[in-house]
Amino acid sequence: MKIRKFIVWLITLTLLISLIGPISNASAADIRQQTNPVSGGMSHTLALKKDGTILAWGSNSEYQLGLSSVTEAPTPKQIEGFTAVSVAAGYTFSVAMQQSGLVYVWGYGKEQYPRLVHGISDAVAIAASDDDVLVLCGDGTVWQWPADGGTPARVAGLNSIASIAAGGAHFLALTYSGEIWAWGSNTFGQLGIGTTISQPAPVKIDGFIGINAISAGFSHSLAINEKGRVFAWGNNSQGELGNGTTENSLSPVEVKQLTNAVQISAGSAFSMALTSDNRLYTWGYGEYGQLAQSGNKLSVNLPGVVNAVSRPVYIDCGMSHGFYIDTSGAAYFWGRNNNNQLGTGLASNENLPKRILTDALNSQAYTTDTFGGASPWAIDELSKLYDMNMAPRLLWSNYKSNITRAELAYLLATLHEQILRTTVKLNDKNNFRDTIGHLLEDPIRKANVLDIINGISATQFSPDTSTTREQAAKMISVFVEKTKKTDMEFDYFGPLPYYRDENIIGTWAIPFVAYAYENNIMKGSNNQFNPRGQLTREEALVMIYRTLLQFGWGK
Repeated sequence: MKIRKFIVWLITLTLLISLIGPISNASAADIRQQTNPVSGGMSHTLALKKDGTILAWGSNSEYQLGLSSVTEAPTPKQIEGFTAVSVAAGYTFSVAMQQSGLVYVWGYGKEQYPRLVHGISDAVAIAASDDDVLVLCGDGTVWQWPADGGTPARVAGLNSIASIAAGGAHFLALTYSGEIWAWGSNTFGQLGIGTTISQPAPVKIDGFIGINAISAGFSHSLAINEKGRVFAWGNNSQGELGNGTTENSLSPVEVKQLTNAVQISAGSAFSMALTSDNRLYTWGYGEYGQLAQSGNKLSVNLPGVVNAVSRPVYIDCGMSHGFYIDTSGAAYFWGRNNNNQLGTGLASNENLPKRILTDALNSQAYTTDTFGGASPWAIDELSKLYDMNMAPRLLWSNYKSNITRAELAYLLATLHEQILRTTVKLNDKNNFRDTIGHLLEDPIRKANVLDIINGISATQFSPDTSTTREQAAKMISVFVEKTKKTDMEFDYFGPLPYYRDENIIGTWAIPFVAYAYENNIMKGSNNQFNPRGQLTREEALVMIYRTLLQFGWGK
């Protein structure tokens, strides 16, 4: 129903069950297939076994189970002769994606068995709203059409999309660079754009960057940023935004008392999050037991811990029921069960997780090949940085483009906070007039507080100009000093015999260039440092990897 697409950060969960065979690269954008092993709709549930077999249970009033012989299945039943790598349950219909990139739809009172969707052949992700099918293709484009028929149409204005989510009647798309685009119904502010005006075409949520995962509920939305903080917006009548109130929010607000989140999922009026230590949290509406917390509360507006009986590695919500898959591949379900959507065989609600399956397909968390377009020499170190969870989404893609002064400031300030698990306090005033209103204004100010950056004058920073290599050497050296919390003496002004072009390195930069060389951070090429050369994104990220490795910060 509401799709919860988690992005690359989740690879560190080390899911233990492998996918069905190897997943091949897809098309031009190098997006790899995203899999949903379990999905819940209004009153039915779909799940994948390790062999790709689809199990379905719950209501079949509109043929949404793909089982022609039953009106309701109280326990999981196999859809014969059909396999998939991902499933998505809409209100009264179902969607499946095969490894080949083909998409099938059934239900909605029309199709009793999976029907091939013509016009889509390279799908890498699927999502289902109340009435629509949403598909992400391998070239980074998004396609949408009504589930009861119609021809897939490309969603205009969306390119280089890494992940998608579908709510009741609103939709989200996450770009490689961590920005969210939203469209559809907006009655409660679920688009997060500051108004309640519905949008027929995608609109970017301004000033909201560095996002790793998105999820769309019936009338609210969730997102995780690169620091593991969760944000929510839209309907909050039952506390589903988790900020301690029941007031709707037209723009993202932070979910309180929740850190280090790696997965999220939004249901009808409740929310779920999984943290890096495998703790599962819920908040919002709980009348049917969907919160799975002690005390069987009607509703809560702050996250509470679920009484999980094993270690979750994948989570998801149906309309009013929740589920998780643990490290062994067992699947647990709880919440509303009026139409047997829990698969227990008993049409009674469950307020604690109950094991239904023992061999569910664990989802692969890796969704995008983030190194498409990178130079061959950089890929090994980029992939290792990626595995450390320290490669901000803002710098994914366009690896050979020059990194701006603002982007490098953002990268270093963000890493400083991540390593030390702290937040840099901003000064009351922004002295750099040309960064006021800039998308990266706050991280630039944080880098300034840390003395990592210098302006080109007292009031100008020139945020969008490229960073030179000698500027980068100074910024990374000071970053190390501030992160180690040690006063370092950068007072070496002697020769740099390892560089043939040492005579053109600025005197002010010599100690920093020397430090970067001696600590294996920046080595130059062919015995030259090229101090005025412009640093590329991939060079900056490799530099960061080497720094983290040198000082043991990436463990």
